Amino acid sequence: MGRIFRHFKLKGLFAIFILVLGISIVTILVCSFEQIDFNEYGLKQNIWTREISEEIYEEGLYHIDPFHTFLRFPSTWQTIEFTPDFSSDDIPLSTQTKDGLEVTVDVSFQFRLRKQDLLELYSSYGMDYRDFFIRVSRSALREVCGEFSAIEFYATRSKVNLAMKSALNDSLSSLMDVGEFQLRDIDLPDSFEAATEELEVARIQIQIEQYAQEAAIIEAQTLIFQAQADANITIIDAQAAADALNITLTAEGILLSELATAVGLNSTELLTYLWIQAILEHDSSYLIIGENTPILWEL
Repeated sequence: MGRIFRHFKLKGLFAIFILVLGISIVTILVCSFEQIDFNEYGLKQNIWTREISEEIYEEGLYHIDPFHTFLRFPSTWQTIEFTPDFSSDDIPLSTQTKDGLEVTVDVSFQFRLRKQDLLELYSSYGMDYRDFFIRVSRSALREVCGEFSAIEFYATRSKVNLAMKSALNDSLSSLMDVGEFQLRDIDLPDSFEAATEELEVARIQIQIEQYAQEAAIIEAQTLIFQAQADANITIIDAQAAADALNITLTAEGILLSELATAVGLNSTELLTYLWIQAILEHDSSYLIIGENTPILWEL
């Protein structure tokens, strides 16, 4: 009985050993597969020696050797911010303008890692590459701030924005792609901003007055054109009346020259008299006698 018991005991221990071994093998096999997501790159690393393989992995499920793992890097655009926000990478930039005024600038920009540069990036900065980007970009942007005066920050913001983006490209483009740049806020001393606002208000007021003067000139010119048009109409009316009178008299067998003789006027004087009569019918008109032709000015 003792032998039989020991036999079953050994078989039980062997079965347990086989079971444990099988579970271990399955676990090792399962753990030998790792997923790289669609928005990642991967570098395979030996967890004991820290050695990095030269192959760069993209999206997919991979079987890797035991005691290896993936170091993961984002392949999409990322943002670095220098703002007062709690989630910001660092505080806003604080420096001096070219003319010595203190300026605080909130900025952000986008960058993307390049697959072909991952090995160099990791070998130089490890997984702290983002901290390196922050230090370099902060220094480059502060230097740009010192190239502009306070009024240039206020009046030529797009020019400052372009210079900052160019400085980032020069400093970081060897290791990553630099995307868009945002100059989010500029904080200059209150005294400067108040003086600038007063200057801007005065400039706008001057512009408004210029517009008002131009409008008045246009309105006056319009009145002159209208008066000239009315005068022409009156002259035409007077001439038409004289012509009509001449036609009427002729129809009645009386010549205009005969009528002029009868009233003691020549033909020219009679026509002038008739023209003046037409003018008098326009109460709002003034008669200005020119060198050759009378001019009607209607107000």
